[in-house]
Amino acid sequence: MEISAGVIFLKDRAVFMGHATETPHWDIPKGHVEKGESYIDAAIRECEEETGFVCDPVKLVPLGLLDYTRTKQLALFLYVGDNMPEPEHSFCRSTFVKAGRTITEMDGFKYVPIVDLETHARVSMIKLLTAIL
Repeated sequence: MEISAGVIFLKDRAVFMGHATETPHWDIPKGHVEKGESYIDAAIRECEEETGFVCDPVKLVPLGLLDYTRTKQLALFLYVGDNMPEPEHSFCRSTFVKAGRTITEMDGFKYVPIVDLETHARVSMIKLLTAIL
């Protein structure tokens, strides 16, 4: 079973999300937990790589290890700090190669109202966020 870790930012009944490049989907900052890495360290690293926002670990509340897909679980954390990521200051430095081109994982950021998650996120993320929120 693969384990990823991520951070949920809530502001005014909206979830901070990044647009997955060259897809119609938006997602929370999350990614694979490396061997020997703690869940919280992975969540902080992935958030910084995908958004440029550095989380203070004392402002992360663990939500547990949750089923995400049949082959993946997510260690999720809720950010409870006052200083929240701002879409206009966010940037992704995490890349991957697609069809011989190197592209960023996320190419845009915004706060998605909870009521609009169904038109933005993948089904597995919608189910997970709906259950948590």
